[in-house]
Amino acid sequence: METKKFDKREALTKYLALILRHKPEIAKIKLDSYGWADINNLIDGMNKNSKTLKIIKSELDEIVSSSNGQFIFNDEKTAIKATSGHTIKIEFDFPEAIDIPNVLYYGTNMSYFEKFGLTLKNSDLIHLSKTIDDAKRNSFKHSKVDNVVLLLDTKKLIAEGHKIYTKDYSFVISGIKNIQPYLISILR
Repeated sequence: METKKFDKREALTKYLALILRHKPEIAKIKLDSYGWADINNLIDGMNKNSKTLKIIKSELDEIVSSSNGQFIFNDEKTAIKATSGHTIKIEFDFPEAIDIPNVLYYGTNMSYFEKFGLTLKNSDLIHLSKTIDDAKRNSFKHSKVDNVVLLLDTKKLIAEGHKIYTKDYSFVISGIKNIQPYLISILR
């Protein structure tokens, strides 16, 4: 049986995600209410609290630059945050969207959608795509079978009080646990 070669960068990325999305206490750091962590405290905490994984600033820079927006630095490069996937409570600071298309898309697994609806396990935010292709690509990150694209009528969502925000190149909607089924269409 072939064993997988250890990939330090992959391991550091997963460790960083664990700290910034789920358990900052592992590195003995505090996140602010928006999920930002001081870079020096983070690097120090990661290095002191892992016996095997050590990180330097240039490795952190590489992880952020290749993360497709999953991790970002503040403008001064003194703080870092994960932009999504949190299971810890954070506030978000995305600007409210202005030019919203009439329809936004979400790729998911049909079995999951039939069982749970449009929800995420530990979040009240969901990332929506401008195109069907982007939604399909996002759904394949999680499942390779039984994928569908959901169409969300943004005008009706906004009329019902949902807020839509922009995040990098996509849109984010809050209050997903309250989206009524008639606002969602399924594209197969």
